[in-house]
Amino acid sequence: MPQRPQNAAPRDASLGAVGAAKLLLAIAFLGAAVGLGIRYAGVSRKPSSNVNEGTGTAGTQEEQGTAALAEQDRDNRREEDTSTAAQHQGGRDRVDGVVDAIEVVPAEEQRAVGLLKRAGDCFPEMAFAEAQKLCREASLLRASRETRKMAKELADKAEQFELAVAHISVSEFACADTTYELTLRGGRSLRGMIGDEQAQTVTLVSIPPENPATMGRSRLTIPRAEIGQRRAVSLAERQKEFLGLLERLERSLALGPDSDADTYYDLVVLSRRLDLRGKCLAFLEDARTKLPDQAVGTFFRSLAIQRAIERATLKAMAGRRIEAEQLLRELTTRMLPDYAPASEAVAAFRADVLSKLRDDAAPTITLKAAKGDKTARQLSTAATSSDGAGVEVAAVAGVSSSKPKANSLCEAANRLFGEAIACERKSRSMSGNERHAALKQAVDRLHECIDRYGQALEFDPGNKAIEKRQTDASMFLYALRFKTARMGTR
Repeated sequence: MPQRPQNAAPRDASLGAVGAAKLLLAIAFLGAAVGLGIRYAGVSRKPSSNVNEGTGTAGTQEEQGTAALAEQDRDNRREEDTSTAAQHQGGRDRVDGVVDAIEVVPAEEQRAVGLLKRAGDCFPEMAFAEAQKLCREASLLRASRETRKMAKELADKAEQFELAVAHISVSEFACADTTYELTLRGGRSLRGMIGDEQAQTVTLVSIPPENPATMGRSRLTIPRAEIGQRRAVSLAERQKEFLGLLERLERSLALGPDSDADTYYDLVVLSRRLDLRGKCLAFLEDARTKLPDQAVGTFFRSLAIQRAIERATLKAMAGRRIEAEQLLRELTTRMLPDYAPASEAVAAFRADVLSKLRDDAAPTITLKAAKGDKTARQLSTAATSSDGAGVEVAAVAGVSSSKPKANSLCEAANRLFGEAIACERKSRSMSGNERHAALKQAVDRLHECIDRYGQALEFDPGNKAIEKRQTDASMFLYALRFKTARMGTR
């Protein structure tokens, strides 16, 4: 039997100490790895043995620690390989631990990216319907989840932008290559497009100078002998003028963080009518950021309905029922045809308001043409309606009663009615919280006004004038509810 060397015991002790130290280092390494979020699953170790299988001799602690580390490293590599395979299982994306059901095809990914680039190029041209079509096509391809998500978001944005401007046509005057300014011998200046020229006359499609975006225009047949000067106006010169108009309106609106989406509607309308695409797109983007759901198209359409109902209300209160009906027909046949919310709002207004008006009743209010510089709202209204703009309430007629108590209540109600109309008019030049506060004041005064007229009828039942005035106050309140619906007021 071989003799054991004399220094064997110290040597074994030294090797054992080294092996133990390495084993502790291995355990520390694994603990750190677990702390970093690396998971070692399914690790199996063979039962420890002091006998080497190949030689049958006892293994040292150093050799056992080294073997354990090597086996652990092999298990780690198998785990990483398995994880990597799962991340790209069958060419699929893995997001938040969920394997995408669609297998990514590189060629289709590349095509989808190209479609999205083309869709993005459509936005500056206001070709939102085409952009939406391209995005929908990209979303159906076997592209990465990120690309398909981007396609859906861009398609939704294009859809809302199309809804926002589809009812706003570009003015023929704004996009004509050349228009003309005619100076008549009497000194009067006209501008517009030449519609027809004869030997003795010139027909001018005249556009009012204060609002180049207006839908209202007139055809004037002018004898050539009366034309002192005729000057051609280029498209570039007109666009410079249009930009100056928009900049003036922007300054008057004092746009800022507190401005609501309503404020941008008028600017979108005018820039669209004047074919200023860059400005229109920028206004759409700004308005979109003001809405929690970013549904700027749906919001703008709702606003168009609300304003049409409001204007029809004023016409009806002024005894202009035919003009009110004209506004309602224009909304449902030209502006928003086949749009269910518009048809439903008009039907409700006719049933709840117009049907209750008496043809022989005296007008409650008197309308007059607005003076001074046109506001953005007045200009945009004229740009979307043939009815024109620039009309405001001139006076509110009062009612009375021969019964003292009823008359006292009528006087209070008349005052509240006038204050409500004044608050609503004042709100038009405001924005943000100030505008909401003014509208709420108008609503509160109308509720109180209607109550006072109701109390007056208790003392003077059957008074047709009071009944008519109460109906008009209810009609005005009906119109304001479209404005205050987002405020949560009653």
